[in-house]
Amino acid sequence: MRQRLSIPSGTDGFVKRHRNHGPIHTSHTHDELELNLVLSGTASYLLNGRAQALQRHALIWLFPAQE
Repeated sequence: MRQRLSIPSGTDGFVKRHRNHGPIHTSHTHDELELNLVLSGTASYLLNGRAQALQRHALIWLFPAQE
């Protein structure tokens, strides 16, 4: 599913804090580069058919059009 980010005009991007409220099982893409930093706990992403487990302080780059 293609998502459209609400980046304020006149800016190059934004920061959003997300709190986990349970597993998300839908994939999405968008036109912008996405960086996700795990501040606490763990995260798991399915990228190119491979599960990627992330621990606290891990950073993952998700490129445009990458599910």
